[in-house]
Amino acid sequence: MNDLEYLNSISPTSAQKKPALPFFDKKMKIVLFSLLGAVIVAVATAVLVPMLTPEPANPSADLSLVYARASSLETVVSTYNSKISSPSLRAAGTTLDTILTDLSSRTSSTLAETYKIKKPTISANETSAFQKATEKLESARLNGLLERAYASEIAYQISRLSLAEEAALESVSDSPTRDYLSSSYTSLAQLYETFSSYSE
Repeated sequence: MNDLEYLNSISPTSAQKKPALPFFDKKMKIVLFSLLGAVIVAVATAVLVPMLTPEPANPSADLSLVYARASSLETVVSTYNSKISSPSLRAAGTTLDTILTDLSSRTSSTLAETYKIKKPTISANETSAFQKATEKLESARLNGLLERAYASEIAYQISRLSLAEEAALESVSDSPTRDYLSSSYTSLAQLYETFSSYSE
């Protein structure tokens, strides 16, 4: 061994690699990312499962909503229909009033007999919606614009009632109830066309 080789053998070699901190070694990184992935999956599951799970059918609640909207709309129609000057619009309002009276009565009977709900309650949201409708129609009447406002508002309220009937038809199973709901739904669809297409 010559001098150069000897010196090289006893001199410190290039900087020795420092051992990686245990927190950042390969195994620890795998464990951390696995835990992070598990937490993300758990949170996503906890949030998405309730959102994607359909609510159970509640026929009494659906029928109560039909009753609330039908009886409230009946009140609005009976209040303002006589103040309408258009014969065709007044005739449509009279037909609608008859359908709503029948629908309210039958729905109330079904709730009492089948679901033991003697007096269906009308939610604050529904009460507020019809109160706004009444205020809008009263304002239109005072300003001499009742015809168009009446046609527009009644068409909108018919569409809301039809949505409630659709939900009830999906949740109710007994044939007599389904029959009168279907009949009413069909009649309301025709009246919706009449009111929504009205022009002075």
